[in-house]
Amino acid sequence: PEDYNVEIRHKLSNQPWLLTFLRTFIQIKQRMLYIWITNINISSFDCYNDEDGLSHWRAAPDIICFKSDVLQIVGAIIAIINLVIFFSLSAVINITIFNHNPKNGGLLSCPNGTFASIQNILLFIIIFVMRMFYRWPFWRFLLSFGISVIIVFYLVILQPYYSIMSNFLSSIQWAIFGSMRLCMEIGYLFQKQMNNYVPSIIFIFIGAFLSIAFLVSIYYILQRRRKKMLFLKKGQPYINL
Repeated sequence: PEDYNVEIRHKLSNQPWLLTFLRTFIQIKQRMLYIWITNINISSFDCYNDEDGLSHWRAAPDIICFKSDVLQIVGAIIAIINLVIFFSLSAVINITIFNHNPKNGGLLSCPNGTFASIQNILLFIIIFVMRMFYRWPFWRFLLSFGISVIIVFYLVILQPYYSIMSNFLSSIQWAIFGSMRLCMEIGYLFQKQMNNYVPSIIFIFIGAFLSIAFLVSIYYILQRRRKKMLFLKKGQPYINL
């Protein structure tokens, strides 16, 4: 078996295009399906309480959670097992498979998979919070917005990718998500008080402009931070693309 593994590694090392294809395929598949798979599994045990205190399955309100339907109970158990396996597998993939190209830089090239793993964990928390904290809008907003801010700060201060553009591109989704969450929650509060959808629409546009302002600020802060890091960094310099 050891000789076989050595032979496989030797063949892969002589086929860089194959390594690039496998790495790209796994990353794209994980990014595209991660949220969808997590949501599907959470739906199996996503329940809510009615006025009488009974817990109903959100996918089928006529079913009492973990009581009246055997299929729902079995499905929920399988979903929890799937989440544990999928989450663990994603963490291992993020740690072991990443684009490491310090010589030539490259889009999303990084020295290790630490940031990808942290981002994966925080993304899972956001999905869970958005689904399970439906009746607690304040905590839902606080956690989702707070996680977005943490990730953006991580990208700006630590800059896990070799190039500025890679750090900036990674921060775009979180800056937009955080800005829109902030404005949509404020708009939702006004909507409840005024019983009108107009405030929500207005704050969506405000969130769009706020996202643009944040992205411009993030780009300039990344550049200033990178200059300081170049002066303070000892050893191999960062690559600025």
